[in-house]
Amino acid sequence: GAWVAGASADSRTVERCCVAYERALLPCAGERSVWLEYAAFLEEAGWVAAARGVLRRATGQFFSICVPTILAHAAFEEEHGNLAEARRLTSAAVSLSPPSLEAVLASANLERRAGNLSAAAAALSSGTQRLSGDALAVLARHVAAAEWRAGRPEAGRAVLRAAVDRQPHSEMTWEAALAFEIEMDQARQAGRAARQMEIDADGEAGAAAENGGTADGVAALVVALFERMLARETPLPPAAKRRAWLRYQQYSDDHAGSVALPRRLKRDRDAMSGAIPFEPTLSAVAPLPPQAPPAACSLHKAAGGAPPAANGHGGGAEAPPLPLANGGADGAQAASLQPQLALLPPLTPEQAAQQQMAEQHAASHAQWQHYQQYYAHQMAQQSYAQGYGYYRTA
Repeated sequence: GAWVAGASADSRTVERCCVAYERALLPCAGERSVWLEYAAFLEEAGWVAAARGVLRRATGQFFSICVPTILAHAAFEEEHGNLAEARRLTSAAVSLSPPSLEAVLASANLERRAGNLSAAAAALSSGTQRLSGDALAVLARHVAAAEWRAGRPEAGRAVLRAAVDRQPHSEMTWEAALAFEIEMDQARQAGRAARQMEIDADGEAGAAAENGGTADGVAALVVALFERMLARETPLPPAAKRRAWLRYQQYSDDHAGSVALPRRLKRDRDAMSGAIPFEPTLSAVAPLPPQAPPAACSLHKAAGGAPPAANGHGGGAEAPPLPLANGGADGAQAASLQPQLALLPPLTPEQAAQQQMAEQHAASHAQWQHYQQYYAHQMAQQSYAQGYGYYRTA
């Protein structure tokens, strides 16, 4: 796009820029950004038909299964009044496999902007049936919020409950349902605070019970959802259940009107500590590399040899054990400390988790160093082979 920066929109300039873009597309036809920039330039210059032709070439030949490109073409057609073509493009994006959350939302928003609310709701409902995993959690939360704004909170709650029933192992789906119920409870509390000066204490308690709250200050639906999430039969990972316990405890501490619920949760959490072991996750750091180089790595397959050992020095044999520092003196010193370590008190679960995490970090760092050597070795071999072949054919 540097060659068209600052160019005026007269006909000859646009034609020259089109020639430049067409030449750029010869080696860059697989670059989506070049097509979109080309179409945007023509659209800004007022050449709408030419821009439409560029987008049709892109989505018809090179990016027929690329959801972002198809949706960009659909947005272009919608802005220029061609709703039928925009609907066709969004439907094509929705029908692609695997299903795309972006395509489902684009289809629903297209119908909403066109004033066809029933078609928008149908697009969202169809999306909740096709999507799964985190995408389903996000879409279900989106649908529930839309139903709430439309004055149908029960319909939104039903969508989230169906998503939880469909994938009870997904922590994000449970979090979406909890966020919806907590936001609804906060809205109810704001409404009760606005009417606080107009009703008496008995009426306030009746209004709380009617709207799903309790006199204890916590929402009954939120508590029920937490209890169901933490039930033994819920197939959540142990780490996810522990996070749910902590969030449930924090919610009860912040909203309960008495100390009964927080105390019960602390007792239940202590009693469940054996059934829900603490398993620390490393989601906040870089993922661990595999324990060994892949057996069918494309690099060593292209070289025609067996994968080198983890130390990166070639061959298919296992890497020799790393030598101990100081000639094994550290190992002897550690062995002499074993009787003293046996007298120490056992580690708490938190201390054991921290020790386990430190060991995993140390192991991942050593393994990552092995991997860097392995790939550096393979890239050096591949570069040498390519250069040798080039000079032989030159």
